[in-house]
Amino acid sequence: MARIVWRDQLNIGFTLIDDDHKMLVEYLNDLDAAVNGRAYDSKTVAQIVLKMLQYAQEHIEREDDLMVRSNYPETEGHKRAHAELTAQANKIGAEFLRDQSLEKAIEIYEFVADWLVKHIIDTDQKLGDYLNKSNFTLSSDIFFRSIA
Repeated sequence: MARIVWRDQLNIGFTLIDDDHKMLVEYLNDLDAAVNGRAYDSKTVAQIVLKMLQYAQEHIEREDDLMVRSNYPETEGHKRAHAELTAQANKIGAEFLRDQSLEKAIEIYEFVADWLVKHIIDTDQKLGDYLNKSNFTLSSDIFFRSIA
C-alpha cells in the first residue's frame, strides 16, 4: 500500500466533484496510515472504513443527482458503475466487520484505491468534459443538499 498523492490527472475540472474525490483520497490515506502504523488497531481502522464508505455513498448520490440535473447523456451507464461499486463496497465492508484483520483492511484499501483512481480517469473525466463544455454550474449548497 502506498499513500495516494493527488495529481492533476485526477482533476475532472468540476470543483465540487474534485473536492469530493480529494476527500475520498484523504480517507484512503488515513486508512493507509492506520494499516501501516506501528500497531494495528482494528477499531481505528473500522472507524475509518465506515466513514470512507459512508462518504463514498454520499458522493455517489451527489454525482448521480448532478448527472440527472445536467442531462448528462451517459448517466445510466455511469449510475450502473456506481451501483456495482456500492454493491462491492457493501460486501467488502460487511466482510471486514466480520473479520477485522489487517489483511481485510488492506483488501479494502486496494479495492477502493484502485476503483477510485480508475473511475476518475476512465469515467468521471468524461463527465467533467461534458459539464465544462456545456458550461453547467451548480452551487455547492444545492450539490450538498441533493442528498439531504
